Amino acid sequence: KNAAYYTLHTCLIKYLKIISPVIPFLSDYMYQNLTNTSKSIHLSDYPLSEKGDVDEELIAEINTLIEVVSLGRSARNKANIKIRQPLSSVIIYCSDDKAQKYLLENKEDILEELNIKKIDFALNQKDLVQINYKPDFQKLGEKFGKKMKNVLQAINNLDKVDIEKIINDRNTDYEIGKNEAIGYQDFIIDEIANKGLQVSSNSNFIVGITTDITEELKNEGIVRDLIRSVQSFRKELDFNVSDRINISIEHNDDIVRAINSHEKYFLNEVLGVKIDINGKKLDFEKAIEISNQKVKLGLSKDYKG
Repeated sequence: KNAAYYTLHTCLIKYLKIISPVIPFLSDYMYQNLTNTSKSIHLSDYPLSEKGDVDEELIAEINTLIEVVSLGRSARNKANIKIRQPLSSVIIYCSDDKAQKYLLENKEDILEELNIKKIDFALNQKDLVQINYKPDFQKLGEKFGKKMKNVLQAINNLDKVDIEKIINDRNTDYEIGKNEAIGYQDFIIDEIANKGLQVSSNSNFIVGITTDITEELKNEGIVRDLIRSVQSFRKELDFNVSDRINISIEHNDDIVRAINSHEKYFLNEVLGVKIDINGKKLDFEKAIEISNQKVKLGLSKDYKG
């Protein structure tokens, strides 16, 4: 906690110094508050770039995590699966050993961000997708002009292994003639996800999520959705963060099964004392939607808690 406060304080002070020529009065006021001094920010030295403070490897590591999490979220969107619904596994293909090391060292963060139970790595792209490809005539035309016909002839003479090498080696161009080179970007690539998966990819990674949702995962997803609804209702009612509450939910077989499986977790997350699954009337009620079904949610403060 102290490290986080120190980092925030340092960033704010340096940022205020940077913007002080543009926003002189506000930056000076904030600076004096943050430093508990009457010394003006305009009497301080202007911050200079310190190359020794730049950790290029850390930047590469964070960028790798951002890429993979973004692709995982994209795969969820394609499959139309909300982030609150837990999934069993994410499978990642990457040819860069260093990137895989970064991902392994931060796998807990990836799993938490994507709400997924397990992370696996594919040895081959075909473990995730089947790839269909054909020349991109528009790009080839812009790139080679009158030479396009000869280039297409040369592409047609390539065997499947050569084309797959061009597609897979995304950072290298392939010499196809005198002063003529092509790369994966010169092809239209269709990635067809293997059964039970949904994938998203870029030039560095292919990220696949399992789309089969077991009964256990479904129950956990329902409970997470219900927690969100209860917390949102608490906020609407302006309950204190520490208020203990009683909850009632209109009877629904799916919700009842989910609560029975995760009742302790649910009550702990919402500071609940007890829950009634038969729609008992409480002080405050509203209609909510859980798993595409409308039910009535009731809340009241537990004054004994």
